[in-house]
Amino acid sequence: PGPWATHFVGHGESSYADILQASDTNVVIATCGPVDEELANANLIAAAPDLYDALEAILSWGLSLGDIQQVHEYEELRSKAKAALAKARGEM
Repeated sequence: PGPWATHFVGHGESSYADILQASDTNVVIATCGPVDEELANANLIAAAPDLYDALEAILSWGLSLGDIQQVHEYEELRSKAKAALAKARGEM
């Protein structure tokens, strides 16, 4: 599963969102709309694989304050989690 992307079509009451397979945009995973809540759900659905990966990585990782490499890894995981959350909010 994933990664997925959201593609919005139309405006207002006739708008909808397709959730597409990122590697092949001809593959539609789901379609949501036209209600605003359903369009927001499309962003959350498309972000699900990213959110899962980010949370899984964070939970499997421990921070040792004395190790610079682990601090760098933490920053990478933090960036990944922030990007996944932004995607879920429709900001990407």
